[in-house]
Amino acid sequence: MTFPLSRLLTVFGLLFFTQTIAQQYYVVIGAFAIESNAKKFTGYARNQRYDASYEVNPLRNLFYVYVLKTQNRKEAFAQTVRLQKETEFRDAWAFYGVLGNDEP
Repeated sequence: MTFPLSRLLTVFGLLFFTQTIAQQYYVVIGAFAIESNAKKFTGYARNQRYDASYEVNPLRNLFYVYVLKTQNRKEAFAQTVRLQKETEFRDAWAFYGVLGNDEP
């Protein structure tokens, strides 16, 4: 039996099957340990006319509030720089990875 290399992971000699998940770029404007705070901040950003959403970063156990999700690196970094220079979200940053608790 053969498996695609992207679906296999070896850790300490043990073989695990992994789901291939497409990583994305996110333009993040806030990170919160408490989900209700992320929800409130998302509402605030939406009131400021941003298409904000939030999802958990499972590796850090933080809820990231973001205003852009894309596979386009250039677009993500351009939006990050614009937010840092022209808005109150001066601490915005670009995150590359997977957010959410989607189970395979």
